[in-house]
Amino acid sequence: MDPVDVNIYTDKRTPRLDYIAGVIFGDLLGLKYRVITDRRKIGNTPLINYSGEEITGSFRISPSGILREGSVETVVPLVTVAEDVPVLFPTESGDMPFDVLSASFWLISRYEEYLPFTPDNHGRFPAEASLAYREGFLNMPVIEIWARRLTLDLIRYFPFLAFRRHEFRSLVTFDIDQAYAYRGKGILRGAAGLVNDMIRGGGMERLRSVSGTEKDPYDVYDYLFETIDLFKADTRFFLPFGSWSEYDRNNPSDSKLYRELVRDITDRYPSGIHFSYNCGKNHQLAAKEVQRFRKVTGRLPEESRQHYLLVTFPETYRTLENAGIRTDYSLGYASAPGFRAGISKPFRFYDIGREKTTNLTVVPFAIMDVTFKDYMKLTPSEAVKQIDSLIREVRNTGGNFVSIWHNSSLTERNGWEGWREVFEFTIRSSAL
Repeated sequence: MDPVDVNIYTDKRTPRLDYIAGVIFGDLLGLKYRVITDRRKIGNTPLINYSGEEITGSFRISPSGILREGSVETVVPLVTVAEDVPVLFPTESGDMPFDVLSASFWLISRYEEYLPFTPDNHGRFPAEASLAYREGFLNMPVIEIWARRLTLDLIRYFPFLAFRRHEFRSLVTFDIDQAYAYRGKGILRGAAGLVNDMIRGGGMERLRSVSGTEKDPYDVYDYLFETIDLFKADTRFFLPFGSWSEYDRNNPSDSKLYRELVRDITDRYPSGIHFSYNCGKNHQLAAKEVQRFRKVTGRLPEESRQHYLLVTFPETYRTLENAGIRTDYSLGYASAPGFRAGISKPFRFYDIGREKTTNLTVVPFAIMDVTFKDYMKLTPSEAVKQIDSLIREVRNTGGNFVSIWHNSSLTERNGWEGWREVFEFTIRSSAL
């Protein structure tokens, strides 16, 4: 057997414990560990005691009980404060003031989203319903903060242990909901749009754009490419291939103009699929859009984001796995910035309904442009202050700062005046 840094003793080993031990001790702390249930196997290896038993020389975390379960119960943890940081599942015994494993599992698995809740107009779990929002710690990657404090505690017990060092990273992502405002929409959609414009007393801008005498308002790609390359930003684009609907206004996938744009983007930057509004629970629809992506790009998509950030647990992620997606970038809130799962770093999705760790990687995001302008009604300068604060939070933990932008939000028109400055501030500040 390969040598390990620590043993983790428990009187009951479960899939939940295996999963969160991997996140905390493996991914975040960088330790080689082994979960054991037999005290005779403790030996001389440093011991994390996750039980109600007293074991001399061990570092004890008092379990709350949630990791022993195999079903979803109505569990809403008490929130207290320890060393100026909110903590969940506080305990009166052990070497930590709370059950860090249960607290982390409850947040990262999105346990509360398996419980009854009142959805928003799009059927989403709203930020305002979350414990993190209500208790005021949504803007903190608390799991990483807890892991850092666990590191300091363990060093005091076992000073010879070596832990992983994390470096701050930034990822700039783009959702191309509508590649063009007017061009490449097809004859019927273009004609209908022109009629609507004329009823409202307009139409000339559309005609100039379609005729090529004026650049389409949403065609800001030269600006995006130049800014990305200037700061050497790590970037992902998410491109739609759904059919037209009430909430899907993207260009048709058979449009020559759109295909040329897709190939240009995918040749330059890593790109994934932007699934349409109704794909989250529709395996057949997701499979159809995957094949459209393949037809245009010559490859199957492995990365995705849901349109309108429509994520329902566990159905959406099961649909993505069935569609061959390996990594999803949809986890965050539309109505508030912050960390929906309490963590900024990627993690594997744990399916509570099936009680198993899946192969789907979830990349959470911290901010989205329309959150600040449309939901929070902030000015560009107010948005910059919030973004700066969030970048500092993530930088302090060596985490990943992921942002979402739209080409339609960087047009400097129709209410988006001044938002290029916000984008440039974000990409510049997170690149330092």
